[in-house]
Amino acid sequence: MCRYSDPLVLMQVTVFSCGGFVLGVSFNHAIADGVGMCQFLQAVGEFSRGLPSPSVLPVRQEDSISLGVPPAIAKILQFLGTIRPSQMALLDITVKQSLINGIKYKYTSMNSGRTCTVFEAVAAVLWRCRTRAIMSMSKSKCNPEAVTALILPTNARKYAGAKEGYYGNCLLVELVTATTGMVANSDLVDIVKMIQDAKDRVLPDQADIDELLQVEPEEDWYNILVAQCWRNIGLEALDFGAGRPARVMKYYRGMTWLPECTACIPCSNDLHAYNVLSVCVKDHHSRAFLQELADAHLLFKPSPL
Repeated sequence: MCRYSDPLVLMQVTVFSCGGFVLGVSFNHAIADGVGMCQFLQAVGEFSRGLPSPSVLPVRQEDSISLGVPPAIAKILQFLGTIRPSQMALLDITVKQSLINGIKYKYTSMNSGRTCTVFEAVAAVLWRCRTRAIMSMSKSKCNPEAVTALILPTNARKYAGAKEGYYGNCLLVELVTATTGMVANSDLVDIVKMIQDAKDRVLPDQADIDELLQVEPEEDWYNILVAQCWRNIGLEALDFGAGRPARVMKYYRGMTWLPECTACIPCSNDLHAYNVLSVCVKDHHSRAFLQELADAHLLFKPSPL
């Protein structure tokens, strides 16, 4: 949530007869991002376990960060604000460890030992599978030269000079643009390289922004994919007195502003797969998307990594 009328924080605890419970939390993105909200929940857990004060003290003074919102990011956010929500299929999928390891091994061998992260590999898989699924189901309408964009929300605290304990919204938007034909026909390691190049730039290139702004919000916005990672913000380590959570997941409503995947959410019951909650395709593309994902898992045998 990020509208002015939305509550700052809402929390609900549902307790089951077995003794387990589910904690549901929603918060207004105007005051905090995922890292900040995790810090808040960590403090709630510490108080619930009897600690006298949180281990990380909250910081929110005006000088908590040394940089404001870069003009390039403001321009992208303004553009995204013109997009209206639409119905998407909710899919609970997994990307297997063997596929991730295969991509990482091949990428390292082809790039002089440089490594890639799990999220970069997963994002490459999701972007290509989704693009191929849409193209295969829309051959008469899909233009291989159409612009497609991958948007990666990124924690910007180290770039903005944020003080320890700063919990406000401190996100950058990293942007990867290409043609649909390029994404659909590229090797996965080449897509990983595109993602890493965008991350290395920190801020989007003006050329990428210009390409994104060519997208017509009411028609071609479906070519945009947001991929976000919850793997390294600490949600899996929260403890409210009953130990760490069995699963951390995002709640999606029926409508979403942009096609989106929340990737690499830790699951304690499967150490050989990374869970992904997806609202990135419409219902009539969901079967083709799942088939593309299944085909991708056949590309690599389990690797020693």
